[in-house]
Amino acid sequence: MKTQLLQRIAIALGLVIAIGQAPESSGGDPSENRWNQFKPPSKPIPSSRQPRATAASASTPAHSVAMQAAVETLPPPRSESVLPQIAAPDPIVDPAPQPAVEPYPFQTTFPPGQLSPLTVPGAPRIPQAEDCECGSCQSAGCGVGGLGGVGGGLYAQPISPWYGGVSSTFWSVADSDDRSMVAYDNLLTVVRSSEIGSDSSSNNSGQSGVDVHAGRYLGCGCYGLDIGYLYWDPDPDSKSGFDRGSGLRFLSPALRDVSIDRGGGAITVFDDFDNNATEIRATRDIALQGIEINLYRFGLMGARRLGSTGPACQFGIQAVAGSGYYGGAIGPLARPGSSRLRVQTMHGFRWLQFKDELQVAGDVDGTPGLSGSDLFYDIQTENNLLGYQFGTRLSYCLGRRAMLNCSGKMGLYANDVTYRQRIGTDTTLAFATAQGPGAGDILTNDHETTLAGLGELDLGLGYRLSARWTARIGYRVMALSNVATSISQLDPDFTTAASSAIVNADGSLVVHGAYVGIDMNW
Repeated sequence: MKTQLLQRIAIALGLVIAIGQAPESSGGDPSENRWNQFKPPSKPIPSSRQPRATAASASTPAHSVAMQAAVETLPPPRSESVLPQIAAPDPIVDPAPQPAVEPYPFQTTFPPGQLSPLTVPGAPRIPQAEDCECGSCQSAGCGVGGLGGVGGGLYAQPISPWYGGVSSTFWSVADSDDRSMVAYDNLLTVVRSSEIGSDSSSNNSGQSGVDVHAGRYLGCGCYGLDIGYLYWDPDPDSKSGFDRGSGLRFLSPALRDVSIDRGGGAITVFDDFDNNATEIRATRDIALQGIEINLYRFGLMGARRLGSTGPACQFGIQAVAGSGYYGGAIGPLARPGSSRLRVQTMHGFRWLQFKDELQVAGDVDGTPGLSGSDLFYDIQTENNLLGYQFGTRLSYCLGRRAMLNCSGKMGLYANDVTYRQRIGTDTTLAFATAQGPGAGDILTNDHETTLAGLGELDLGLGYRLSARWTARIGYRVMALSNVATSISQLDPDFTTAASSAIVNADGSLVVHGAYVGIDMNW
């Protein structure tokens, strides 16, 4: 066995040595034969580099040049003294650095003109900086996304320009002039002013109001021009006190200076209520309406509003391209940022009308129920506030769909106040005792312009139902100062009819309550 194995190894070694010596038997330079005996290719081999001339090629005979042109030229082997001539490599150019992209969902930032990898094929072109009109757009780039987590888009698109909303308000009034109005003769209060016209739960209907607004984005989404209308006109609220044997009186000492002759001789209005009334009813009617025009600036440091086809509030699922581009309170902004907070500033003008009417009626004619022959004291005030306001709105993202909103407004207004009053029956007027009937008749009206203030605070929650729709619920407080209320006009100076008509616009009140509404973008 060992002999056969040794024989086989010897035969293999011999074959290797024979093969290695075979080229030398053909003659010529071994190295040249080793490196140039290749079959020519069927087609020329393309090359981006031109062959470089060497010292060896300059001495090559003419007949061998043609042969070398037909075959591939290789550099000499390493054993040769001539070093290979290799062309210098092309310079390496580093690719342009790409902007860093923060992970979804808190920010989706892409370079101008470049879509997100999640973009649906065939989607509209990303707007470029030259398409925009505002400075922040030029600096940040139109294709930059915003807060993708809530209301943001998988890629930014031109904003859908129109937006609006509507909400129902359920308000009540807290008046600073809370006073006792009707009492028994023992001064036990029966009716207070805070019990009428202020508590929305006191009536079964007519208490809800409406607040609508509509607007349009301007300046490539930098601004929003918003117009709103507020209307609240609850049913009149009343409360009565009845004589149960203890007697009734209307607690307005100024009425001691006012008299009336209902056919049985002159008597002061204070005594007529005190001596003859079997029922005293106080009724208050309040109405509120207003129009405001505001210019909003979106984003802290001047970011602009953007729109998106697939809001991230839909849990990252891209909507069908071309379905529209929608914004919202926490929609994407041109100025990128990972913060969950959105800031809006606002400047505008507002007109607010506040009407307040009070009637104190006494059943003094001796017949049950109130009729035209009974005694009525009517006060009507109307405040028209017109002026400038400013404010801020903060929207904090609680998640992909929910948001917490907090906003405030305040301003100074010129208040044109109108005041009217009347005391008497349907056919007979009361008069200032010092002036007598005719000249002193209490049927007066006057107006005055004063400076008033208004502040508003809104705290609520929003929930993105879809790309278009957002539901809202919250609580709003509106405070008015230096206004004329019907309660503040009680107890005027009844020395003369003219003095009783002087406007007393130093009252204040707070209108507050819950609201529920919905916003849309189209």
